[in-house]
Amino acid sequence: MMIKQSKHYRSIARRLTLGLILTVGIVSVIVVGLIYMAEVRKGKDELEKKADDILAYQIGALEIPLWNIDKGYISIIGKTISQNEPVARITIRDSFGRIAYSMEKQGLVGSVNRSARIFHRKWYVGEVFISLTTQFYEENNQNLLFSFGITIVMILVTIIIFSGLLIRLILKKPLNNLNRIVSAYASKQYDYPIHDFKPYIEFQPFSRVLAKMGSRITRQLRELKKAEEKYRSIFENAIEGIFQSTFQGRFISVNPAMARMMGYESPDELLTSSFDIATHFYVKPGDRAKLCRLLDEKDKVFEFEAPLYRKDATQIIVSISARNVRDEKGNVLYYEGFMTDITRRKQALEALKQTKEHLAMLLESLPIVPYTCWAEGNFGITYISRTIEEITGYKPDQFINDSSFWQTILPRRTAARSLINCP
Repeated sequence: MMIKQSKHYRSIARRLTLGLILTVGIVSVIVVGLIYMAEVRKGKDELEKKADDILAYQIGALEIPLWNIDKGYISIIGKTISQNEPVARITIRDSFGRIAYSMEKQGLVGSVNRSARIFHRKWYVGEVFISLTTQFYEENNQNLLFSFGITIVMILVTIIIFSGLLIRLILKKPLNNLNRIVSAYASKQYDYPIHDFKPYIEFQPFSRVLAKMGSRITRQLRELKKAEEKYRSIFENAIEGIFQSTFQGRFISVNPAMARMMGYESPDELLTSSFDIATHFYVKPGDRAKLCRLLDEKDKVFEFEAPLYRKDATQIIVSISARNVRDEKGNVLYYEGFMTDITRRKQALEALKQTKEHLAMLLESLPIVPYTCWAEGNFGITYISRTIEEITGYKPDQFINDSSFWQTILPRRTAARSLINCP
């Protein structure tokens, strides 16, 4: 009895059948799980987008009614929005904080909330709050999960019925070979030696295709690795700060130069810090909003200057060049760009400006008439102090704009004064 039991458990066909059932079952569960998670995420994203769309519609539709305090029209808009199934609660207030319209559906719990202040020509006219429930798309996801479960059960029952017979009769050896190839590919061994599935000629083209596929994947992986190393080298060794950030104000990735510029020891330290870019980096949070508006309008921004806070709270001035990164549908995924520290350049320009101002002040205060002129040609004057007006009565621009002013007008005026003063 023990021998028979041992032989029973060592049946290759039975083990392959069981393995196939388990493989299909596990893969099906994983795929269903991934699809379910994707649907859940998709449903939530759609609900988030719907909330944003409804909020945007309310802001545009309520601007004039709130400005005119038209409660009837406000109520019509509120009731229209309330007819949406996911809307669980909506509240509209005027500029005095009074409730102009309010609605809350019984039995629905809002999970996605949005609120916004409404302005008309920069005047605050009111605000709106909306809450959407996830109940409806959760029910759809549960129905979808149930359908997938029924499908998996039907697939497994079919496999149990037919797989044992097929494996025992004709597919034992080819499936063994295929299993080895799949296992090798699953472990990323794309150079695994593939032999023809003899004696079945139908499997020989399949084996050759797998061999070519493995060779191609191996080559593409090598090329991808080289490209990744090249990009990584540029990213890591760039002297300018390189960044990727979300519209909401979070960094996705930064290079070492960016981290050093902002006073952090490494990119990981900067990325793991919990902060909002606009409020923790920008000295003037409005600069971040201005940059986002420019990117939304022009898609690219070059040399946008703004003061930023470093980790130690010191300030630097940076020049930002950035662009929108979009998906295949044209939606903005994130921002990416370069950041250069121009603090020293700005300080140098400011120092030069002050030096020029001090020099000009000094020249203007001298009791003599300092001037400069061209060293050749008509020897026209390029600069002359305002003291010349006190002495001669002529403005400095007259000497600068007319190179012959000295030789024509000024000598005659001097001679005339001499005649008048003669005894």
